[in-house]
Amino acid sequence: MEASIDLIELARRHLGPEREVYFGPAIPPDKEASVRALHEGYLPGSEPLVVLYDATLLGSAEDGFVMTAERLCWKNVLEHPRHVPWGELDPAGVVTDGSRVRVGGGAGLLVGGELSASTARLILAMVEQHVPAHAGPYRSSGDALPGVFSGGELPVSRLTALGRKHVGEVDQIFYHPSIPAPKLYNARKVHAAHLGRDETVAVLYDDTVFGGARDGFVITPRRLCWKNFAGGVESVEWTALTPEQVSANGNLLHVQSFTVQLTLGDQMAAKAARLVAAIAGEARGDRGS
Repeated sequence: MEASIDLIELARRHLGPEREVYFGPAIPPDKEASVRALHEGYLPGSEPLVVLYDATLLGSAEDGFVMTAERLCWKNVLEHPRHVPWGELDPAGVVTDGSRVRVGGGAGLLVGGELSASTARLILAMVEQHVPAHAGPYRSSGDALPGVFSGGELPVSRLTALGRKHVGEVDQIFYHPSIPAPKLYNARKVHAAHLGRDETVAVLYDDTVFGGARDGFVITPRRLCWKNFAGGVESVEWTALTPEQVSANGNLLHVQSFTVQLTLGDQMAAKAARLVAAIAGEARGDRGS
């Protein structure tokens, strides 16, 4: 399937003839191969690229961004690759800040000079244009339809949508399927006593200074698991939790009688509390989260 001509023209109209900006289907094959390898976990090979921005000095395209009809993918220098489906991107969270386009309250895309504002406008236009090919029960607003909590589990797509709504694309938070493999491996190893082999980690919060993800929390369709620094491993299933049992105080997240330490910032605890309470609410049939 070829990329939509309308979307390519939309990208051209917003970005224009900027250096290191390439439009489908004329994206250099080596650059396309590079970004597809970088984002292979969530960028299907059959999904045409609409636009590619190469932020590297030597032209490897390992840093920069790509857009398709379904998603935005990016990687900044010395940072992990990230992506967000258009359907989970809140337009209100797209803002320019110097040479960055902040997405979902996070550091966002690092782009050059005047390209920042035009990239932000293009992202907003892509969100407006996006119509899911297979419309499911979820929308970027985070609203849910009755019956999404089935068999004691919430869909992974629902959990990532709620995560992006209540926490955003911020440092230390990662969403399936773009959780860095070493972090996911370490977290699964730490929480092996609670997580089944087939239990998908939808959201991971890394509370370690050096990025090992051995401390922090993970969210799966069935449960919340966490480990504090120098503490043991704990877990609670969504069916055993009510929103009223979740709160934040400084950099502490309180869940039932337990305390989860989030040492990398006070704001994270408050955001995590809203997310955990929203999931607990949906598990109990509250669709207003």
